[in-house]
Amino acid sequence: MTLSGLLTIPSVIFTITNILNIIIKNAIKSPWKGFIVVDTWQSLQAMLQNKITIFNIGFVSFILLCILFILAIVTKSNGVWRKYIIGAGVAYFLTLNIVPLPTGISQSFIGTIQFAGRLLAIVMLLLTTGCVLFFKENIAKLNLRHISYFLMIFMSILTISTIRDCYHDIGNNSVNYVIDNNNYKKEISKSNGGYGDYMLVTKNRKPIFNETSIPQSIIISVKYNSITMKPKEKVSQIPFLIYKGIPYTVMINEKKQIIQTGKLIKVRAGDKVKIESNATWWNYACFTISILSLSIITIIVLYGECRWHGTGAI
Repeated sequence: MTLSGLLTIPSVIFTITNILNIIIKNAIKSPWKGFIVVDTWQSLQAMLQNKITIFNIGFVSFILLCILFILAIVTKSNGVWRKYIIGAGVAYFLTLNIVPLPTGISQSFIGTIQFAGRLLAIVMLLLTTGCVLFFKENIAKLNLRHISYFLMIFMSILTISTIRDCYHDIGNNSVNYVIDNNNYKKEISKSNGGYGDYMLVTKNRKPIFNETSIPQSIIISVKYNSITMKPKEKVSQIPFLIYKGIPYTVMINEKKQIIQTGKLIKVRAGDKVKIESNATWWNYACFTISILSLSIITIIVLYGECRWHGTGAI
């Protein structure tokens, strides 16, 4: 477990370094605070229908949690697995609207979580750890090979079904967003879509632009590292955030521009604007470290699995 914890650090270094690079070097607006709990009935319905539009842990994980939670409560065993399973059960119930929570919790530091459903990641981590320890303690009593094969096949079928349903829901904005030239301004301007989160702010902590300042533009091309557009309106600036610490190249009418970080790009109607950003050397270095770490973790898991099979443990 200690080794897993140590390997986690280099495996996420790519993500962490990029987040810290933006947070430390820029004055940005913090996301809104809140603690919106999960509707129990809607979550159960989504679980039974095998949908991911509402926070839930999935049918198989839910049944497994219920069984192990009951065993952890009634059993006389002193196994370490009980602590993890009870912790997972308590954390799960705290995410639902059946548990009354203090009214001021949303404005406390806990409010940075915003959605209680995000705690389900911790629930699954505790459940997985507790489940592994439970099987390890009861290895002589259970046919782990058949149980593991059944769970793997069943969960794979559910996963494929969920992805298929989500794919066929394209165009349903409650599930995902389809952006084109006709609707992009409307979609990105919606205040309920996380608008303003991590927005660059002035010295007075005011956003450098608001929803009403978004001009209509024609999107010419979009690539993984660039966007090319032409403003249609008579505007003096376009709302593209230039973060300090991120290497941007801005071209207006094929001419390279020097743009000050934390400021907006000044343009005129009809100008062809291309904004491009390429990865730095440390991006490549951190990404390589993360990939190598994940590869090492995979090799360790596979090696341990092979050794386990070789000893006839299952």
